Amino acid sequence: MKSTPHKFVRLTSLAMTALLITACQSLENDRNAALRAHRSIIESKEAGSYVYLRGAVDGRIAWTEESTVLDVIPQAKIGDDAAIDRVLLVRSTTPEPVVEAIDVRAMVRNGDMTKNARLEPRDLLYFPRR
Repeated sequence: MKSTPHKFVRLTSLAMTALLITACQSLENDRNAALRAHRSIIESKEAGSYVYLRGAVDGRIAWTEESTVLDVIPQAKIGDDAAIDRVLLVRSTTPEPVVEAIDVRAMVRNGDMTKNARLEPRDLLYFPRR
């Protein structure tokens, strides 16, 4: 039986640069949207003992001391348009909020719980759209 060689697409350095720029711009846009959503929550009277969900998912979930990212996911009513491989956790810190990218899909598939952060009141989980 004769094997067929794999065909790889060759990208020019210009095409590769364009792909990287597009990916970086998308990540930066998601990060900025998450920070705007977080700022509006913090500035509102709504803030309290909740974890907030924004982006492709909208809502809030009651915070408990044991709450983790994966504890919140089943309650989040995530639709097909949410990019669960690019979730952003925004946490209030002084002087600037901290943003951490979390690949929920990889956590579930691989069982790697290193990014299954324990949540704090007023944390925001931002679900970018696909």
